[in-house]
Amino acid sequence: MRNFWIIGILFTALTLWSCNDDDAKSSFHYVGRGIDSISMPDTAMLNQRVEIKTYTKLYEGCENFQTHGYDIVGNERTVTAWFVRFDNSECGEETVISPSFYFMPQSTGWYNFRFWAGVDEETNEDVFLTKDIYIR
Repeated sequence: MRNFWIIGILFTALTLWSCNDDDAKSSFHYVGRGIDSISMPDTAMLNQRVEIKTYTKLYEGCENFQTHGYDIVGNERTVTAWFVRFDNSECGEETVISPSFYFMPQSTGWYNFRFWAGVDEETNEDVFLTKDIYIR
C-alpha cells in the first residue's frame, strides 16, 4: 500500500511539472483600441433596451475583443473598446469587428455618448466620437 501512495505522488508531481507554461498565448495584456464608428438610434423609449454597435479593428491571431469599458457621469457615457493582446503571438491581418452592447435608459431626456477613438498624435490628447440620443 505504501508503494501505491509513493507511485501516486510521483505520478501527480510529474504530471503537474510537465504542464507547459511556455504556451505562446499564456502571457497577455489588455489594450484599448480606438473605436472607428458606431451605429445607434437617435431616439428611444424609456426602459427600452437599445443596442449600440461599435466598429473597431483588431489584429487576427494575437488580439481578441474583451469588453466595452463603460463609464457613467450623469447623462454622459464614455465607452472604450478593450482587447486582450497575446504576447509572443504572430499577428495576422488587421480586420474590422463590430461588437455590441446594450443601454437601458432609466430617465427621459438627452444622453451623450463619447466613444474613445484613440489619441491624436500631434496633441497627444484623447479623441472621441460623440453621439446624442433622446429618450422619450
